[in-house]
Amino acid sequence: MGWRFGECVFDVDRWELRRADQVVQLEPRAMSILRELIEQRGRVVTKEELLDRVWGDRFVSESALTTQIKAIRRAVGDDGRAQAVLRTVHGQGYMFVAQVIDEAVDGSIEQAVAGVGDPRSLGPVGLTRQHSPDGGGGRA
Repeated sequence: MGWRFGECVFDVDRWELRRADQVVQLEPRAMSILRELIEQRGRVVTKEELLDRVWGDRFVSESALTTQIKAIRRAVGDDGRAQAVLRTVHGQGYMFVAQVIDEAVDGSIEQAVAGVGDPRSLGPVGLTRQHSPDGGGGRA
């Protein structure tokens, strides 16, 4: 299972992020945040939600989250100004806004990319979900 966005692929099974076919090193917490944001793409995920889901009951400051968000932006090639992948919603949280293609059920990213539909079918913030060949959603 995984997702393709921009020049990146997040392979959940290998717990690996690749950008331009190169593995990008990210701390486990940053990977968890990225996964959460991709899974919740198209909606604002509050800072509190991310802190709770990634750090659980441990007390951490908001700066720990900010540090991980900056690392994610560097890893995916988002400069923070254009915010083409990860948008900051001031005072609220973060929203994953890049177009995401869910990996096909059989694990063939190439098949999923080849099946991308008409760009006019994109959602309100430029998001689309690629469906599996059997007609179901590609997300587990």
